Amino acid sequence: MIRYIWGCQEEKVLYKLISGFHTSISVTADDYLLADDYLLDESTNKNFEIMHGWVLKYPERVRNLYFTHLFALRAETKVCILLLSLIRRLL
Repeated sequence: MIRYIWGCQEEKVLYKLISGFHTSISVTADDYLLADDYLLDESTNKNFEIMHGWVLKYPERVRNLYFTHLFALRAETKVCILLLSLIRRLL
C-alpha cells in the first residue's frame, strides 16, 4: 500500500477544512432527507440513522467538522475586532 506523505502544514489544513465543509453539508442534508417517518425523532424531527451512517461513525469527519467550525469562528472573531477598531477610528 502506498501512503501519501503530506507536503506541508497548509495542505493538511486545507484537507481538514474541505472535509469539515463536506461533513457540514452532509449534516445539513440530513435535515432535508427525511427518508422514513418512523425513523424520525418526534421532538427534533431529525433522522439520526442517516446522520450516524454519514457522519457520526467516522471520528475523523467529526474532528474535521469541529476544526472547520473553530476555524470559521476564529476568522469571524478577527473580522469583528477589525471592524470595531475601524468604527472607533471613524467616530
